[in-house]
Amino acid sequence: MEFKDKLRVLRIEKNLSQQQLADDLFMSRSMIAKYETGVALPTIKTVETFAEYFNVEISSLMDCHNEIGMPYSYFRLFMVFHNVVYWIEMIIYFSFTVLSFLPIFNGQSIIIGSKKNHSVMVLVALVYSVLCIIVLLIWKYAFKTTKQKMLISIFTDFSFLVGSFLIFVAAIIGVGGTQM
Repeated sequence: MEFKDKLRVLRIEKNLSQQQLADDLFMSRSMIAKYETGVALPTIKTVETFAEYFNVEISSLMDCHNEIGMPYSYFRLFMVFHNVVYWIEMIIYFSFTVLSFLPIFNGQSIIIGSKKNHSVMVLVALVYSVLCIIVLLIWKYAFKTTKQKMLISIFTDFSFLVGSFLIFVAAIIGVGGTQM
């Protein structure tokens, strides 16, 4: 059972609403809701606060070794890192996708301005960028279990390297194609 489920069970066992628990712990109700849905991960200090409030051991709340095979503090650091990488990737892919269609290089876009024999590379980078945006949105909003998030995180790390290379090459080809 994950932390989010354990927190919800403990709260319901004490006949508390999310608002009552939030008031008792000086938190917002929305933060409690985020913890219970798995949208947000608590800090170790917050887990200690919950354990003290419900009079349970921290290890009973954070039994992550069985689920993902790593201590909770490492997992939380991993997820914070991937949230940062997520936003960097979204900015890069979205910017490239939009800039590919805008006429910024001598009045031509990257796609139109690319040479005929190199335009396939530009189109591959554009399609790859759109696919990565879709995968990143699925990672952020569709997957809720930690195992799924870990697997997709590893995939997005690799795809970020490939995507950055493709975008760099496509941009060079597109800009170079506008010069006559």
